[in-house]
Amino acid sequence: MNMEELKRRLKEQVRNAVRSGQDIRENVSRITGHAAQTFHEQAEDLSGLVEAVLDGAVEGVRESPAGQADSALRQVIEGLGDAFSASAHAVQLALQEAKGSGAAFAREDLDQIVRDFRSLGELFVGTVERSLKALGSQASTQSSALSEHARNTFRQVRSHLHDAASAATQNLGALPGEALQAGTAAARQAAGTFFTLVGRHMKEAGERMSRPPSDSEAQD
Repeated sequence: MNMEELKRRLKEQVRNAVRSGQDIRENVSRITGHAAQTFHEQAEDLSGLVEAVLDGAVEGVRESPAGQADSALRQVIEGLGDAFSASAHAVQLALQEAKGSGAAFAREDLDQIVRDFRSLGELFVGTVERSLKALGSQASTQSSALSEHARNTFRQVRSHLHDAASAATQNLGALPGEALQAGTAAARQAAGTFFTLVGRHMKEAGERMSRPPSDSEAQD
């Protein structure tokens, strides 16, 4: 599936989740997490993911009963925050796994995750505000409150993103000497493996979340 098709499908899934009015936060988090896995694997900028999710949310709100915009958009914002926290955690797990096995990643992959995570705050809030403008009168009375909710949600996510970006930066600092020893063929082979590993950790996390609790977990 190419990226345009992925974004179109992501937008449609979020639209349907908002229209349903049921468990919007959980569904948006799950949908976004699955999409982020593919974005990571294909080393795609996360800005397109945020825009597709919020475009889908806007369409879903427009097709929902009057008075549901505020609650639905709050849950979409929270679902995005949950998904980005999970993404940051997957990045840290990938880096820890690589450190334990002595693997090295391509510089461009690590550069990208650092750029993505460090720019996500402004992108997150700015895209929410543009989506509210697109809704016009349906969200005009709640625009300020929803923008502030986006800022507060991102503040809760920021430490996870910061830790992941810092870990990737530290890994970058170890690359020059390793790259000289590895040679260009090994460097080409390393390209993309970081995002594949991140995607795997995100998939495993999603499977754990969707798995019904065991009897012992239910008793706890």
